[in-house]
Amino acid sequence: MFLQNLVNGIFVGAMYGLTASGLSLIFGVLNIVNFAHGEFIMIGMYITYFAGALLGVNPILSVLISVPVMLILGVLVERFLINRIINSSDMAQIFLTVGLGLVLSNLALIFIGGNYYSVRVGYATESLKLGSLLIGKASFLTFIVTVITFIVVSMMLKYTFIGKAIRATSQDRTTAQLMGVNTGFIYTVAFGLGMVLVAISAALLTIMFPVYPNIGNHFVVICFVIVVLGGLGSLPGALVGGVIVGVIEILCGYYFSMGWKDVVPFLVLIICLLVRPQGIFGTRT
Repeated sequence: MFLQNLVNGIFVGAMYGLTASGLSLIFGVLNIVNFAHGEFIMIGMYITYFAGALLGVNPILSVLISVPVMLILGVLVERFLINRIINSSDMAQIFLTVGLGLVLSNLALIFIGGNYYSVRVGYATESLKLGSLLIGKASFLTFIVTVITFIVVSMMLKYTFIGKAIRATSQDRTTAQLMGVNTGFIYTVAFGLGMVLVAISAALLTIMFPVYPNIGNHFVVICFVIVVLGGLGSLPGALVGGVIVGVIEILCGYYFSMGWKDVVPFLVLIICLLVRPQGIFGTRT
């Protein structure tokens, strides 16, 4: 059973890593911790749900709808809100993103209601048998999509001009400006790309979790643990941190009481902060 739980933890953790990747990317480039990240996940999940309920669109294919919607939303939020406090104090950034999150969750509660909505897909209850392992088709599918997404984004950041500009701005915005990079435009692109990652992860989460106005509170806590554990601003760190959290969560839920699965990741986080405060892939500043 250990191997079975280990595989389950890796699959769940990879999805968690994708969920946290948008938060990590935005911090790495804009140097802003987006406390409204959970509410953006909630919006992406609602888009996926309504695409299925009203249009009959499969959750995976719903990204064709949710990605452009979340991209536009991200660009608007960055241009009209985040851009105004990009050089402000940390407290101003916290107040803005926390306030934005509260507004979004309460708007969802007002206009949609507090009911729990779930997407029903046939493969959600089906499994693949690989030797002695049973792998849920939904988990396997989300893992494949997660890996492909990480590969595509990593290749884009490494080889494209816009990707190199994003990495340059992340490493030293002043030097990037001196080299002719329009950092204001890069901030918008990075925030929009972060929302694209949110849209993809939200579509996968909707397969396995119900959506309701406060669902973001659950995921944003996991995301913060992951990005601090993996290293703020590091996409590989988000993936590795997600896998660590996922494995710990599944193993603790199986070998101990279910209550421990929510406690142990924070214990690991505390140990990481004491031993390596910059995270696994982070660098000291």
